[in-house]
Amino acid sequence: SNKDFDLATGRQYEVGLKQQFLGGRGEYTLAYFDIEKEDILSRRPASAITEQIGQQSSEGFEFTLRLNPIDSLSIDFNASSLDAEFDEFYSSGVSLAGNTPRNVPEQTVNLWLNWSPINNVQLGGGFRYVDSRYANDANTEKLPDYTVFDASLNWMATDNMTVTARIKNLTDEDDYVIAPYVSNQWIFGDPRSYELSVRYSF
Repeated sequence: SNKDFDLATGRQYEVGLKQQFLGGRGEYTLAYFDIEKEDILSRRPASAITEQIGQQSSEGFEFTLRLNPIDSLSIDFNASSLDAEFDEFYSSGVSLAGNTPRNVPEQTVNLWLNWSPINNVQLGGGFRYVDSRYANDANTEKLPDYTVFDASLNWMATDNMTVTARIKNLTDEDDYVIAPYVSNQWIFGDPRSYELSVRYSF
């Protein structure tokens, strides 16, 4: 059904810096990227109609940080800032040039900490932040931004058995929208939930 579409092409540039510090206990990466793609196939939401995007581009920065200030504590952090847009795209005969593709956040931030207060026990906790996004390519509807907190507990009961407890969406965030289905119908993330798992190695 896609035999009449052109093959997609693209180019990507990326430059970055990576460095360790504190005697190897810390490491960071900073990168800048510039991506351009042509003739991408895109399906309309809740539809069987496939359209071809003439050209789409994005540029931005990514930053990651890993830190182990003490043996029992680890910190992982990453953030990104992105500017994406259609350079050439006609949908139903209407030009969407300059618009942002649907469900693409401009900023994201993630933080996770692991701490071992005693041997064989590890506590974890952190959050992820996703900026507001457009729900459609026409940029007439927006999805709200959200921050979700998670937590975990790992207990190595024996050399062969590990028990893990998790709490997802700790604060029961109710504006937690994963993606649009169509512009006025959204897919929500799970409410607060609890998981317990046991892993045994023979």
